[in-house]
Amino acid sequence: MPVQRPIPVWIGGTADEALKRIARVGDGWFTQFQPDEKGRAAFERFRGYVRDAGRDAQAFPVEGRVSVARLAGPDEWVSTAIGFREMGCTHVEVNTMGAGYADLAAHLSAIERFRRDGAELFTASSR
Repeated sequence: MPVQRPIPVWIGGTADEALKRIARVGDGWFTQFQPDEKGRAAFERFRGYVRDAGRDAQAFPVEGRVSVARLAGPDEWVSTAIGFREMGCTHVEVNTMGAGYADLAAHLSAIERFRRDGAELFTASSR
């Protein structure tokens, strides 16, 4: 059995009805938005839904996704992660799917590069 109890339920979604549901019953949000104008507007709507649900919008965990296939390179990976942090994300994932890497070693190398270049982004001391 899992050690962590209760098991946190994180939910992804972008439609307003999904965001409202996540705000009411979720333990975290996997956002599909990017840290841009559209993403910032969605985050503000979501935080409103969390407050409407009687929950603490600042404490609600949110994960941003850095998709290496859509970004120019490591510098843009890190700047995207910084954008997520500035929007209030508490977590970030790096996604290597679709990047055209030839093998597992190349995927792991990209993830390690992101971890090394962005090591201080989401530590408690960086907030």
